[in-house]
Amino acid sequence: IIDNTKTDVSLEEIESVLPELPLDEVVEPSIPPLPPLTADMPQTEVMLEFREESWVEIYDNAGRRLIYELVPENEMLMLQGEAPFNLFLGNAEGVMVVYEKASFDHSLYLRGEVARFSLGDTADNKTPNISEEE
Repeated sequence: IIDNTKTDVSLEEIESVLPELPLDEVVEPSIPPLPPLTADMPQTEVMLEFREESWVEIYDNAGRRLIYELVPENEMLMLQGEAPFNLFLGNAEGVMVVYEKASFDHSLYLRGEVARFSLGDTADNKTPNISEEE
């Protein structure tokens, strides 16, 4: 038992009350994965055009991480998910955002070189047309 009124506790005293855990064993949290987006689920899309290298992080309304990476300049991405989307852009001025076929001005959300904002509404989600061949 460690006397908690002492201020000079030795490493040996601390180690004596800690459980021994193997150092090579990594314990991952057990968070169930979100179901993937399927063609029959209501969804919409966001297009990003990168004029400069930029960090991008986007989650959809269900919490699916659609992208989380550094994107090089001159790339174009089309992402699908459930609106509204939560976006975080680094070097945000170097990214053009298109939503519902219209350019979205995210300059109001700029804080230094980054922008964090939500985009869209659940009413924007549409079930894609699925044509079945008979």
